[in-house]
Formats: sequence, structure tokens, C-alpha cells
Amino acid sequence: MEISTLSIQAKFVLGRAQSGDYIDWAVNELAKGWDSKNLRILAGLEKASSPFEAEAYFLKARTELLLPEFTKDEAIRVYALHLAQQIILSEGNFETLVGMISELCYSNGYPKYLMVWYDLNDGLCDKRSGDYPYACEALYKTDSKSVVDAIAREFISREINNGEWPHIPLRMDSNVTLKLAAQVIKNLELKCRVKAVDANVSDWSPIIFQPVESHYEGKGFGPMPGKEIEWIDIDPVVVRWRGRLVPDLKKDKKQMLIAALSGQKIVFEDFGEFIRVNAVASNR
Repeated sequence: MEISTLSIQAKFVLGRAQSGDYIDWAVNELAKGWDSKNLRILAGLEKASSPFEAEAYFLKARTELLLPEFTKDEAIRVYALHLAQQIILSEGNFETLVGMISELCYSNGYPKYLMVWYDLNDGLCDKRSGDYPYACEALYKTDSKSVVDAIAREFISREINNGEWPHIPLRMDSNVTLKLAAQVIKNLELKCRVKAVDANVSDWSPIIFQPVESHYEGKGFGPMPGKEIEWIDIDPVVVRWRGRLVPDLKKDKKQMLIAALSGQKIVFEDFGEFIRVNAVASNR
């Protein structure tokens, strides 16, 4: 099972992450192209490592990767969605997963959006005991897994439409967004171009870096203050020249790029041939 950046952060805030969770997350992030000193150390730990040791490296890696922190309310919502996704994917016993979301509900003040899971868990308990499921009558004479799957899908759809997943309230300033975007571009070895406020769009550059804090430079543009950058376009196709008699080698990394940006909660637009990161929109 893939441990996403959102879910591992939620489990950390709620005190539910185990050593294996941190390690699986680190391995997955390296596979997606992210890299840092402590991310590599974390990925190399044994699953039997101390949870305190794994958590310490996770916190260091989180700082290196500039990951925004979650509030407890954000973590509760993300973890509930993570468990609901596990139900749909049949990753674990569905009744156990329902019980975990129900516990998340009653141990955190019964938030209204989680009450459906509290009632569902009561209904499942009644049905197992041979009683009528008053708390969730849909379970009566109906396959329990089908009912649970339907509730999980509706729950995920409703939360996504509410704008809470995966872009849980953004608290990143534009400079952090640009740092993250620049790191994605570097890790995936992609080209980019930038548009500064009151300036023309730059040529495509194979690199973007920070010569000094809060300034950005590439081949043909900069150094320029991050606060003056309106957006960055990223070309997801890597072209390798192999010689005059051999066609260029092309590799489309669009899905990797979208996954990397989404995992870091970066606002972007898909224009087909390129992806645009709006520094201004990311600060809303």
C-alpha cells in the first residue's frame, strides 16, 4: 500500500504512525524522484527500528522537503479519507476500518461530517449481534460490504467537492511554493520558463536555482525576486539527443510531475503540453 505524503503527515499529527509507515513513505517518495539526506536515511531503516528514531528522521526530512504542517482538524479529515480509500480498495477488513473512522469521530468531539461512520459502525455491531441495525437501516437484509463501499464513495466524493482533498487549506507563501516547484523541476530534470510581473515570458531553461535566498535564476532569466514571479511553466517531456542518425529519445514525465506537485499541495493548471504553477494562486 502506498503511504501518501498527506496521510503520513496526518498519522504523525494524530500519533498513529508506526516505524513501517515512515519507512514505506520515504521509499515511495524516493521512487517518485524526491530526495534529501534524511529521506534516504529513513528509507534505509529496518522495519523493526524504534518508532522514535523513524519519527526523528521523518521530521528532519519533512523540513528538508519544505512540507507544510497540518493542524489536528486537517489531520483528522485526511486520515478519515485515507481510511475510506482503504475500504474501497479492500486494503484490510472493512469492518475494522469502519471502526477506526468511528473511533476517530467519538474521540475528537463527534465532528458532524464523521457521524455517518459512527452510525454505520453501530449498525454493523447490531447486525453482527443479530439485532436490527437501527443506526444504519440500509444494512438490513443487504450485503454489508456493498453498503459500506457506497458510503465510503459518497464520503470521499463529498469531501473532494468541498475542496478539502487533497488541497487542504494552503498556508504556503509564494516563496515556499516556488522552492517546492523548483525542487520538483530539478528532481525530474525538466525544463521550465517563468513569467515575472510586468515582464515578458522567458525562454525555456533546463535549470532553475536560487543564487541567494528568495531569488531565482535560470538559463536566460534572473536573478529575480520570487515575489516578482507570476507563474512557472514546466515542460513534462524530456528530450535526449542521441546523434545525427538516431531519433531523439523522448520520455513523458507528466504523470510523475502531477503526482509530485499534488503530493506537495501545489496549485497548478494543466495546459496539455505544459503544467503551470501559479505563485499568486498558491498563496490564496
